[in-house]
Amino acid sequence: MLFQKMKTIIIVGAGEFGMGLANRLSTRNTRMIVIDLTEEAFHRLPGGFAGEQVLGDGTDAELLRKAGISQAQIFVAATGDDNVNLLAAQIAGRIFHVPEVFFKIKR
Repeated sequence: MLFQKMKTIIIVGAGEFGMGLANRLSTRNTRMIVIDLTEEAFHRLPGGFAGEQVLGDGTDAELLRKAGISQAQIFVAATGDDNVNLLAAQIAGRIFHVPEVFFKIKR
């Protein structure tokens, strides 16, 4: 029997897009971490959501470190602000060397 390493995914932005993505990507072998500035954003999560919720700024390197970005294989910046998404993606890729980094641009 082969053992698969649990994949860690971090999503910054708990809006409609971020929450939809978190729900679809959440599996048995996935550690899902969702970061948002507002507590109200987490109310969109379904009752059975097993991921972690982190309240704070997804561009704050110390917060990302505490959230476990050093173990992340995938990082998604999905806020409603293009500039925040670009900055968060650069931090994840260039500072923390997350292998797969994605960001949402609405323009």
